[in-house]
Amino acid sequence: MSVIRFELERRRALVTGAASGIGLATARLFARSGARVALNDLPTPALDAAVELLRGEGGDVIAIPGDVGQASTSREIARRAADALAGLTRELARGLAAARTATALQRVGQPEDYAEVIVYLCAGAGYITGQVVPVTGGLFL
Repeated sequence: MSVIRFELERRRALVTGAASGIGLATARLFARSGARVALNDLPTPALDAAVELLRGEGGDVIAIPGDVGQASTSREIARRAADALAGLTRELARGLAAARTATALQRVGQPEDYAEVIVYLCAGAGYITGQVVPVTGGLFL
């Protein structure tokens, strides 16, 4: 459980790799903090389970399945996210469509530890907006 309380009502977040690990922990913290969250991962039962879990916790979440590692699919994910999450910037969505794969981090710690840092950075003091934070197979935009 996070020791920091984030107030993210009326905020929107698209989290890739959201079916497990750091992605799921990040999506959960965004949702618990009041953000509307689109969960992206490969179209598997794990993504459906993650959406059900977060909805069961009261989260306002939707699934946007697809492979962000494929250029054509990432463009579709970006379009669907921008349409579904009114308030998600078109610039961020276009960035996702042009994403390239990053090098995975060597993890020390638990997914929840990373999630708290990611949400903190994204919820920061106004000068950090529309950021994509690369984490373990994440994407640089």
